[in-house]
Amino acid sequence: MSNLNDYIEEVKCTFIESPIRNYIINEKSMPFKNIIKHNLEEVMSNFDTLLEKPYKQLKIAVMGEVKSGKSTLVNSIIGKEVSEVDVLEATSSIINIFYNEEESYDVDQNCMNIGINSEILKNISIVDTPGLKSITEENEKKSIKYIQNADVILYVFDSTHIGQEDIKEAVELISSYGKPIIGVLNKADLLHDDYKEVLEYVEDEYDLYIDKFFIISSYLQYQDNITKKATAKEHDLISEYSNELKYNFETLMEFLQEIRNNNNEIKNQSINSSIEALKHKEKIYHYEYLKSLEMLESELINHKNLLDGKFDYIQAKMEFEINEWLGKNFLENEISSINKSMDIAREYINDSYINSVINDKKVELDELFFKEWNDCIKEVNSLTNNKIKEFIKDINYRDYNIDLPKVKLNEEEIDINEMLATIGTGALLGATSGSAVAVYAAALSASAPSITIGTAMLTYCPPLLLAGTLTGGIGKVLYEKLKKEQMNKDILDDIESFKENIKFEIKNILIDIYIKASKEIIRIDQSIFENSKDICMNEYEIEEFKNNLKLYIEKL
Repeated sequence: MSNLNDYIEEVKCTFIESPIRNYIINEKSMPFKNIIKHNLEEVMSNFDTLLEKPYKQLKIAVMGEVKSGKSTLVNSIIGKEVSEVDVLEATSSIINIFYNEEESYDVDQNCMNIGINSEILKNISIVDTPGLKSITEENEKKSIKYIQNADVILYVFDSTHIGQEDIKEAVELISSYGKPIIGVLNKADLLHDDYKEVLEYVEDEYDLYIDKFFIISSYLQYQDNITKKATAKEHDLISEYSNELKYNFETLMEFLQEIRNNNNEIKNQSINSSIEALKHKEKIYHYEYLKSLEMLESELINHKNLLDGKFDYIQAKMEFEINEWLGKNFLENEISSINKSMDIAREYINDSYINSVINDKKVELDELFFKEWNDCIKEVNSLTNNKIKEFIKDINYRDYNIDLPKVKLNEEEIDINEMLATIGTGALLGATSGSAVAVYAAALSASAPSITIGTAMLTYCPPLLLAGTLTGGIGKVLYEKLKKEQMNKDILDDIESFKENIKFEIKNILIDIYIKASKEIIRIDQSIFENSKDICMNEYEIEEFKNNLKLYIEKL
């Protein structure tokens, strides 16, 4: 036993060296941290149970859905009525039944310990667990948590309800712990079809997880062994099968006797296969995390490329709007009014008024600019998040070149040196779905909860001020004429020339403002999006982290 415990400790020490655990222990940020942390903690929590197992009695845990006849089966095996039967959720807690010359009863940490003078219990204990898919979530959790405490699982099927997907999921979950599973098809006396067809179907469907099956009626056995009323209701009993079902039950009892007689060997094999199952889980979790990290890197590049594509689209749209305004509307009404009355020229042709015209239009352009970016960022972030979710959802160990060991219980002897590892880790990581970030909400620091679009305009796109446009270049002549009040028809030509001159300047300044603002928006959104995925490593750190993960997987 000491050698076995040394091996358990050795594996535990290896797991502690995991690069992911190192990041978690040092409280470093990393993608999907909370999800992978939960999985790795679940793996480590199993070691304490395994270290205690060599010194405890071999346990056969009876598991299955509610109303599958587990408690009746337990009573039939022991030959005494111990577990309650015929209630909606008969077994509401763990019942540990062990050998004792005098009957005893006590409760310890939600576990009922019952001592019974029954020959079958010598050197083993039988544990009746609450039903899976139970009416209370708490009871189902009790059963799942208890799996690692068991050495052998007796999984009870209701023969009248075979083939549901949730049953297969439950068996797959149990098998991921590396325990040998014996399949018991109960309630066969209620079958209206040939029960052998049902047995063949179950053997085909569950052969990956279970190598040994028994089809029985614990109800008939319960009546015969305990109440001595050998008949059941006419519509329940298929008399032509009763002798076969009784023989099958006797075969099951012989099989349990064999387990009892070889309890030390079985226990050692079960512990070893449990360790192998943990190693396989550890490898799968790290491998899938590595693949998810590589996927996330790829999607962040795609995210940046999509934003760059939106940059081109928005810039083209803004240039079009600017050209439309400057070509058709800029100072058109003002010049038309001046044509009617030269006296009002100074009202319109001055730096203050021209700046107000430009900035009134700029407010409209800014609103359009921010609306387009907000819509684009929502689209890009949503698209990227959905791709990440789809990738995570499709993660499946069957796609990877990882050998999957398997436990087998053959006809002649119990062989559990290798484990059955069919870990349903499709939802291993799950995507962190960061909500789409409105650009203007990110204009301030990350601590700012919100910001108005008006503030964002000032942050990204400050007011456009064309100072001194009338005192330099072509505007200088116009400025002097207006200053000297030389109001004549020639001034209209000067105004047109001035307008055409500053149109080019305004266009270049506005386009430059929106280019700079777009680049800053992309930079900030990319940073926010990375932070929403807990990516706080630089490229070197990520590469080093990935290499360490690969080395650790190889070590496992």
